[in-house]
Amino acid sequence: MEPNDMSQEQAFSEQQGELLALLLAEEGFNVSVRPPITRGAYNDGSPIPLAYEQEPLWFLAQLEPNNPFYNVPLVLRLEGSLQVDALEASLNFLIARHESLRTSFHEQEGRPYQVVEQDVKLSLPLLDLSAQNRAEREEALRLAVQQEADTTFDLETAPLVRALLLRCQLEEHYLLFTAHHLVFDGWSLEIFFRELKALYQARVTGMSVQLSPLPIQYADYARWQREWLQGEALAEELAFWQREVAGAPTSLDLPTSLPRTGVPGFQGASQKFMLSETLTDQLKAFTRQEGCTLYMVLLAGLEVVLSRYSRQQDFLLGMPVHTRRQVEAEDLIGMLVNTLVVRADVQGEPNGRELVQRVRERLLTAQGHAELPLEKLVEVLRPERVGSATPLVQVAFAWEELPPESQELGPGLRLHVEPWASHTAKFELTVLAWETPKGIEGLLEYNTALHDAASIMRLCEHWLAVLQGLVADPEQSVMQLGMLSESERALQIVEWNQTAQAFPRERCVHTFVEEQARVRPGDIAVSDEMGELSYGELNERANRLAHYLREQGVGPEVRVGVCLPRSIELVVALLAVLKAGGAYVPLDPGYPRERLAYMLKDSGAFLVLSRKDLQADLSEAGSRVLALDALDAVLSPYPVTNVASGVGATNLAYVMYTSGSTGLPKGVQVTHRNIVDLVYAPTYVALSAQDRVGGASSVAFDALTFEIWAALTHGARLMCLSQEALLQPQALASTLRQQEITTLFLTTALVNQIAQQEPTAFSSLQTLLVGGEAVEPRWIRAIQQVGAPGRLRHIYGPTECTTYALSFQVEFVAEEEATIPIGRPIGNTRAYVLDAYQQLVPIGVIGELYLGGEGLARGYLNQPVLTAERFVPDPFSEEEGARLYRTGTW
Repeated sequence: MEPNDMSQEQAFSEQQGELLALLLAEEGFNVSVRPPITRGAYNDGSPIPLAYEQEPLWFLAQLEPNNPFYNVPLVLRLEGSLQVDALEASLNFLIARHESLRTSFHEQEGRPYQVVEQDVKLSLPLLDLSAQNRAEREEALRLAVQQEADTTFDLETAPLVRALLLRCQLEEHYLLFTAHHLVFDGWSLEIFFRELKALYQARVTGMSVQLSPLPIQYADYARWQREWLQGEALAEELAFWQREVAGAPTSLDLPTSLPRTGVPGFQGASQKFMLSETLTDQLKAFTRQEGCTLYMVLLAGLEVVLSRYSRQQDFLLGMPVHTRRQVEAEDLIGMLVNTLVVRADVQGEPNGRELVQRVRERLLTAQGHAELPLEKLVEVLRPERVGSATPLVQVAFAWEELPPESQELGPGLRLHVEPWASHTAKFELTVLAWETPKGIEGLLEYNTALHDAASIMRLCEHWLAVLQGLVADPEQSVMQLGMLSESERALQIVEWNQTAQAFPRERCVHTFVEEQARVRPGDIAVSDEMGELSYGELNERANRLAHYLREQGVGPEVRVGVCLPRSIELVVALLAVLKAGGAYVPLDPGYPRERLAYMLKDSGAFLVLSRKDLQADLSEAGSRVLALDALDAVLSPYPVTNVASGVGATNLAYVMYTSGSTGLPKGVQVTHRNIVDLVYAPTYVALSAQDRVGGASSVAFDALTFEIWAALTHGARLMCLSQEALLQPQALASTLRQQEITTLFLTTALVNQIAQQEPTAFSSLQTLLVGGEAVEPRWIRAIQQVGAPGRLRHIYGPTECTTYALSFQVEFVAEEEATIPIGRPIGNTRAYVLDAYQQLVPIGVIGELYLGGEGLARGYLNQPVLTAERFVPDPFSEEEGARLYRTGTW
């Protein structure tokens, strides 16, 4: 059974309400003394004001007069012998008894007021469907229900209720009763059923009506409220609430399935959920132990989920409560509901028991000050509006006391409340819960402009998981409670990370080049503007330099600086350092002298390979500088045979310094095994000896690792592109075509620039890899429309994970696409999105990206503390010493 839309504002059940009253009394939260409400206080001829609860609904109706979102539809199935005249008379008796049901709303000088109309009659039209077959009846009923729910009221014409009776069979009818929220709330539902039953039974049995006279009417309440809640009483309430919400964020930043816009929307849908009978019993036992209510425990669990979804530990929630605090107003049908602001506090990693006690105290305190309308608080605080979000409160939670699903309306006639799925959403999320003999059930009503059904289903599952963990171990920190189901954990840990593939783990990078030199010595290995080298020539030149470097003291773990522009000379130098057993430290010749000096000193590179024209920039570092363009005569006597350096796969291959955007540059230590894993059998690109790989990266940018070693490992040709070509889109397009380059990596910023000026530049490529920052879909669309390469991949990876870690095959980019994903892990890479407590976050929830696998670097040079902080133990791996890198990317 589901509640109808109006029932979401009902407060606690009688049992929970009685406990709450006792708790309030025990804790000393006594409701302040209010003057009694007297009958007829509005009969002085002056306009009757709207109650505070009615004002926002009236203003919204002025903004969107054709909006049915505040209709309250009831679908009642009547089974048995129905006397239609008695039912219509009973409904009209209710309208005569409750002035709110014959009230209209008007405006005078911009201010609304209400008018109680006299002699208002409600007609009960009968639509006979009995001649139709079952399928036709069901469709006609569905259409009638939807039409009644969607048909708006004229607020200036009473009554703001209507009814329609549908006859399906002789003893089966449906009563569609619709009211406007201005005159009907959730608490009114119970009064409506109770009095309708008494009136109908009296009518069909001929007995007198047994209803006590109403001590007041709604207009009396509205006038009384205006007179009481002002001056000192209003000031006291405002002062309390200003203290209560001081410093709290005025918006809850939940992740959404759809982008937030500035356009308010009320279209909604709902998702059912149910707590098992076992979990319900466990929660009840916990409430008895802690002296609290079910609502408090459920709310505590919800706060945990919302906190971990939003990464906020202090936020505001809404709690619909009735304002029938005065005994005179208990039996009124009307709009007497306020949204109570409840401050959630999950700070300091409380355990489950501590959090429930916090919730208990907050609720009790708030309940003692429940009279101030939310609208008045918003009016005073003037919180900053965020997009289309409702002010102060975007998520509400209500405990429901539903009418019986089935009850006797009269002799031989039973009334059944039929489920009616609301298609509106007053808040971003509204959680409705109620108790049944089978356990706690509920609905999660959500705004469909922000969330989809799948994400809401997951949120329900995570809430139930937190509740299970809370009652199972109330001493555990709520931030450590498991939220994910076993299937969701398996999806993230296993299925999404099934990337294992074999590769030669014990080989060093340079041995692949040596192998290519044996197999294809005459094939061109590398070229630049000045010339080209075959694999045989490259290997021999690198060997001579490597033998020389060995004599200079280069060997395993010894760092050698390399400061050269993108060129054949650079490739020879890097290969020679690896052959000698050392690790190169790439230095961009364009860097300031101070930066170069810092990196050389920090790396401990006693030797730098460079050129004569760059020696002056490196002299201040204290390292010995070898100008390769003046070293030919020195190197000519050295052998061209491969060097036996004794280096292994776990030895350093290079130390590359980060940009230093978050402090001093950090030297990332990358091993031979890391590089071999990246380039040996890449899942993100297909390479062969027939490929021509464009070299476009700076020597100090880790994409160079892919360009050089992926090309040379596969026997392909590395084409070093000139800086002039990269700076001129038309020249680059011409170069790519003339040199028949098949594979190219470019930074996102450069691709965006080229796409604006020469979107056809990449049409001759087989593969274009793009990465370095978020991709703008509009420029990718521009490329795809006129010059798409054979394959386009978005690549992501920090230096600490050896160039690339994730990739995404970009197919068609639609106009509505706001971003392009970074994709799934490449071969032998693991990726997890974790929260601040290193717990897996649910799908669609923001978290920090952690990366692991064979590409994970050794750590930071000379920074053990920072290495321990950023390279952490992998909680999902059984491999000894397995680590994950915290990317810092949320």
